[in-house]
Amino acid sequence: MPANQITGKYVGSVAVYEGQIVITYGNQAHAAITGQTLYLIPDASAYPNVVWNCYSQDLANKWLPAVCRN
Repeated sequence: MPANQITGKYVGSVAVYEGQIVITYGNQAHAAITGQTLYLIPDASAYPNVVWNCYSQDLANKWLPAVCRN
């Protein structure tokens, strides 16, 4: 399924831009996060695995997934 067709209960859209996955919250998401975005960025690890880092420019820390909080 193409990224721009992915939606879910709390996800309005998903896009892939320069290797980053950009998730925009929508649909049944809490009003405080609807329309806001979460970025997932791939990074190499010491092993042959990909480590995903995440951040948001507009989500309050309390709304971020626990692994993304500073």
